[in-house]
Amino acid sequence: MVECVNSNSKTDNSLKPSPFSKEEMMDYYSLLEKELTKTFGNPTSSQPLDKEKGGMAFFEYKIDEECTFRVEIRNSAGSKYVSLICTNSAERKHYLIHEDKGGSDSDFEKDNYYKPASKDDIVRDSKTGYVYVKNQLLVSFKLGTPNDMEKMNAICNEIGAKVVGYLKLSGDFQIEFDRDLTCEELLKIAEELKEKYYFVSYVGLNLATEGDGLD
Repeated sequence: MVECVNSNSKTDNSLKPSPFSKEEMMDYYSLLEKELTKTFGNPTSSQPLDKEKGGMAFFEYKIDEECTFRVEIRNSAGSKYVSLICTNSAERKHYLIHEDKGGSDSDFEKDNYYKPASKDDIVRDSKTGYVYVKNQLLVSFKLGTPNDMEKMNAICNEIGAKVVGYLKLSGDFQIEFDRDLTCEELLKIAEELKEKYYFVSYVGLNLATEGDGLD
């Protein structure tokens, strides 16, 4: 589950607004919906996004009575503000309210990209049964961590890896090592990173499915 610990609302200025345009925010919402659907399947409930009329759109997954994850976007036609809200319980919310400052498609792609896995990249660990992308980890920083890319690059220099994927808005990284590592070695590095860096909220394997490349 994602635990959102920071706020960036109109009434809380502890974080500076990111310079994403309204269109980029809606594109990012669509990207989140696509990627989460690939991972978890169709949402439990949803309301489609209408980019022309604006309004509210959402999708959510209800796993059990206490575990619900919801992504919601609110925008109005003609307004320069868009709110993207991620919730994992009634008490925990993360608001990202961004002012439309323009921007280009190249700016969005620079801050939102990932490295697709080929069939040869997908492996299965015989001990754990994990199916994952070899030599990669997924790393999430606590929301609002300043200079996140600078911090991630410094970590990568220490452990012999590089950033091959990045979602700026959520502070998520896909990193790849410059050498072959076993599943056990990757999991060990993941635990070490979580213990060493206070701003790291999650580190794990880049899990895949049988259909992604294994026969």
